[in-house]
Amino acid sequence: MWKKRQDVIREYYEVLNKTDRLNTQFKIIDDNVLFPSIVSISARPSVGKSLLVEQIGHAFVRNKFRWLSCQLELSPYEIIKREIVYNNVSKNNVNNYFIKTLNNPIDVVEMLSINNLYHTIDRYRQQYPNDKILVTIDHLFLIAGTENGKNLQPVFSDLVKLKKQGIYLIVLSHLKRDIYLPERCKEGHVNNRILENDIYMSDTILQYCDLSFAMDIPYRRGITLYSDAKVPVKKNNIIFSTLKNRNGDRLTYLYEINENLNFSFISYIDDTGEAPKLEKASEPIDDEIF
Repeated sequence: MWKKRQDVIREYYEVLNKTDRLNTQFKIIDDNVLFPSIVSISARPSVGKSLLVEQIGHAFVRNKFRWLSCQLELSPYEIIKREIVYNNVSKNNVNNYFIKTLNNPIDVVEMLSINNLYHTIDRYRQQYPNDKILVTIDHLFLIAGTENGKNLQPVFSDLVKLKKQGIYLIVLSHLKRDIYLPERCKEGHVNNRILENDIYMSDTILQYCDLSFAMDIPYRRGITLYSDAKVPVKKNNIIFSTLKNRNGDRLTYLYEINENLNFSFISYIDDTGEAPKLEKASEPIDDEIF
């Protein structure tokens, strides 16, 4: 079946009317995710992408979402241990924290074939038809069961179907090790930026995702001046580069991570190293169209 143009325009306004701006405290999300989307976050191992997505997941829960975490990389013990740290829970207050958060709408999938991913998430959606749902998928889970981790197109085709059913999705992926080559680590050089081709399986991920970030700690690559804009970066600074954004600007974000494993936004940076002006256009909703 097909839709008439009038129906497509009407659906556009219906989505705008139902859209609630997220307030996750993560600007990379709040600036760009306005409705159900597929978001990819790519980084080298141990940079902190799993830690980041855990904190984003809890932030979605505070925004009245239900969160389904599909992950193979961490045990439940490791997940909870980190949660205690980044929520700054003292040893004397751990039990009280668990009592307070015990019924948070968070569920974890550990043993699942990637071939059953769509049906599992769809059943979850049907189980909670009145809830807004976030699903996060870690990199190991994503490639498990695929043909040598090389054919992700069927997986992402299923994720697109889930997005159209109202699911918000965050997928973790890797960056290639080429970013550590000497020519990619020159101080104050354009080549030390993360590029689209640095993403593992970049063609598939960039084709299907609505929003794609690269997450980089330049200092680990011996870089203290990031890009040809020569942006100063420190040991605990993280750069989030927007490599694709269907719904807005391709901004670059400068963050830092503290000793409690919390991510804090510092500033926006652009090609000149200066903070760009953000001007969000408002969408008029005119009932007279119909």
